[in-house]
Amino acid sequence: AHRRRNGDEISILSLPNFLQDFQKYIDDGIIIPGWQQNANFRRGHASHDSATGLSSVYPPGSLKRALDPRSPDAEIWSESYKEEYDGIVLNDTMEIMSEEEYHRWSRISGRHAIPSMAVF
Repeated sequence: AHRRRNGDEISILSLPNFLQDFQKYIDDGIIIPGWQQNANFRRGHASHDSATGLSSVYPPGSLKRALDPRSPDAEIWSESYKEEYDGIVLNDTMEIMSEEEYHRWSRISGRHAIPSMAVF
């Protein structure tokens, strides 16, 4: 379950016309482009520019389908994915390491990586 800014709990939320109404959803407190840290709200930054001009109204559902060369939107999704990846790297929010390095680091530190995935 998720909570709106006013504290109302919501379980499932349909967001029709997400690309067109993104700013409205933020202004109305339906989505929050930021992070929750303890009980305090920290405002973040969000931009979703590169996934404009899509020929399909349905998201691809996976990175493999998004980047499939037969997809008419493959180039747009590739640019969008690169923009997201570059933003993560620029904000220094991850470290790239081999599986061997990760296992060694995990044994020494007792910590585990936070899984991530591309969501379309």
